[in-house]
Amino acid sequence: MNVIIAGGGKTGAALAGTLGDQGNQVTVIEIDPENMESLPASRVESGAISIVVGDGSEPQVLEACGIREADVFIAVTGSDTVNGLAAQRALYEYRVTKTVLKVRDENLRSLYDSLGLAAVNSVQLTVQNIMSALSG
Repeated sequence: MNVIIAGGGKTGAALAGTLGDQGNQVTVIEIDPENMESLPASRVESGAISIVVGDGSEPQVLEACGIREADVFIAVTGSDTVNGLAAQRALYEYRVTKTVLKVRDENLRSLYDSLGLAAVNSVQLTVQNIMSALSG
């Protein structure tokens, strides 16, 4: 699969590494090059993971990443607003049908879900995992 990830911090880097290890072509968009330290260097050097510096919600950056050929778009920046805008663009403007975004605000998760976007609330997932660990 051709996967584009907006956000090269810890979550984006972990996703890129996992998806790259599974044989996918991964492009990571990050506005701050210093945030990409967690990306697996061997995967970047081999070309399995490409890096584009820029704002993942900007059409020019998305075009430079090959968004028109993407199978999956994932937005995991530190900003709910950027993630929402980037995911909406990917789904509605570029027709990337597998689009997922991370949000911190549960109300936004509900809103994005109603717009046809797969939104994940990181706080809620953490709570669910802790509760599962306590009951197991």
